[in-house]
Amino acid sequence: MKKNTIYFLIVLMTVSFVVQAKGLFQELIPGQNQRGNQRINLIFDCRGMTVAENAVCLKKIPWILSLDTDHVFFYSKSGLKKAGLFQIEPFKSNADHFNFWFVQRTQDNPAEGRCGSDPLAEHVPFSNAILVSLCNMNSMPSHATLLLNVLHNKNRKNAKVIGEIFMTARNGAVPPVMAYNFDHEMGHALGGLSDEDKKQGGFFPNCAPSMEAANRWWKKTGLVPQNVQFVQGCKDNASVIAYDNTIMKGGGFNTSDVAVEDYYSPVHKYWICKNIFDLTGAVQGACRHFEKFGLDRPLYSP
Repeated sequence: MKKNTIYFLIVLMTVSFVVQAKGLFQELIPGQNQRGNQRINLIFDCRGMTVAENAVCLKKIPWILSLDTDHVFFYSKSGLKKAGLFQIEPFKSNADHFNFWFVQRTQDNPAEGRCGSDPLAEHVPFSNAILVSLCNMNSMPSHATLLLNVLHNKNRKNAKVIGEIFMTARNGAVPPVMAYNFDHEMGHALGGLSDEDKKQGGFFPNCAPSMEAANRWWKKTGLVPQNVQFVQGCKDNASVIAYDNTIMKGGGFNTSDVAVEDYYSPVHKYWICKNIFDLTGAVQGACRHFEKFGLDRPLYSP
């Protein structure tokens, strides 16, 4: 077979796969999405499941998002406190900056239950995409892959995938705790935020290397009120955080002591809002508060 023929067949196979992959991405909420580079694209993929399990999983995704009052998860250990991402600021008032997609599965795919990096990532037909894999596994700590080289790159609007999130959905089941996990992981994937846990985390922009740096980053800029008492809170108590009990604390977050509007601290909200602004060119609602700091440039640097 001639080299040109082989090359043509490779190109044809590649184009065919890309077209098929594009057809896999379907609107999660009909009428919500707008194509283009001015929105952040959340893509949900229920992986390693039978077709029936996949259908169960997909039905629960609107509850994780909680875009309307008919689909709202609550934290079971804190009474009737809302847990779905878009019931919490700054996401609640900026929902129109997001598109929501799911991967259409027409056959069983148990081999993908391992939940490594999504093989469809290279063929995502949108810019500014965050892939959310819900994996059929017995147990797996939810986690996010931070593409910090993309998040902190001025040219990241040209990037396809800006982050990946992985969570467990055994046999397609998505319990309410997944909404809490998703809130936390979105802080990583979109805010570029560190864990505020004594066993892990400890990096910029929400863990300061010293009290001096914390005061310079947060109080001198006016981001945090002067009366807030900073605490040692990130990995091995080697770093400083502005607030001791937030959703970025992970499993140690005590929701019963925190109002819904304070799940994310002002530090978290600033960076989430800044990245929404950088990726879409605008912010709404709760994010407008941070416009006085200038969302077109970082308020502070490492």
